Amino acid sequence: ARVKSKGGNVDGDARISLSWFNTDDLDIHMETPRRGRVFYGCKNGGGFSLDVDMNVGAASAKTDAVENISAKSVGEIDEGEYTVYVNNYSRRNAKNTGFDIEIDFLGEVFNFSSSTSPKNGVTVKCLTFEYSKDSGFTIKDVEMVGSGVSTEVWGLSTNNYINVGSVMYSPNFWDENQVGNRHVLFM
Repeated sequence: ARVKSKGGNVDGDARISLSWFNTDDLDIHMETPRRGRVFYGCKNGGGFSLDVDMNVGAASAKTDAVENISAKSVGEIDEGEYTVYVNNYSRRNAKNTGFDIEIDFLGEVFNFSSSTSPKNGVTVKCLTFEYSKDSGFTIKDVEMVGSGVSTEVWGLSTNNYINVGSVMYSPNFWDENQVGNRHVLFM
């Protein structure tokens, strides 16, 4: 909601959002598979765009600040590894430090938190994720505390354990049949 209220794209297929709680000028940076970098100095790369950059000037700095990098369609995203960083461009406040990163990829939401902000002028690595058309989206390396947010897919809540009543092969492998691919069904 904070990203949308500040003009960020929350309707695309992918989004990486940074939020924080004081008047510091934090900046999100994302290294792309081709070694480009999406940030305030280069707003496009890898199929992503930086569409919100807040707290640039001290006079207009807010305590509900966000930055947002988004992609309209996974079809536009470069395959490969992405690394997300946070830079403290200008430290203005020692209170309410810390920041959150939220990743939304095709409706699956992941939240990561840091209780401290980087020191003035320092950039910290937050996480790495990978995207491929074959295997989809995978979070690989996390330097922060994180959790997935449950969403409903086909009547089931993701990121939650579901009790299974039985396990069986697909019908094409019943009674001595072995036709096609063997699938395991969880009922």
